[in-house]
Amino acid sequence: FSSRRRHTRFRNVTGVQTCALPISWEVPLLGSGGGLRRAVPILGRSPFLVVNGDTLTDVSIAALVADHERSGALVTMAATPNTEPHRYGGLLAASDGTFTGVVGRGSPTPSLHFVGVQVVSADALAAVPYGAPAESVREVYPALAASRQIGRAHV
Repeated sequence: FSSRRRHTRFRNVTGVQTCALPISWEVPLLGSGGGLRRAVPILGRSPFLVVNGDTLTDVSIAALVADHERSGALVTMAATPNTEPHRYGGLLAASDGTFTGVVGRGSPTPSLHFVGVQVVSADALAAVPYGAPAESVREVYPALAASRQIGRAHV
């Protein structure tokens, strides 16, 4: 569990003072990539499932994980066609699902909408310095695509 809020606020809102669930506190906030990189010592080297806290979806976790394992990708992001590119940026993917980059909000280029569920291998975060801020989808994953390391968009 990686909290993007200060731990005191978490405790105040939830009433949880102690918890058996490992928590990776981000002070200061490290973003979606930096926060995950900070949590790697807790999560370990095996691929792990990441679900954004504001995500409500019917994505098949089993199919997402199977796609990740079959492909050998470093990261596999659940996606759906981006039907509102005027509101959301999108993922770019080749016809085989290989992640090739991102486009910004308003782009006329057809894209996929990342739904906030992904399988991540710790090696996908290797270039992010421990404790440094980074954004996964906008910075870390496009760098993987540019260096021809495998990432996937699972539709």
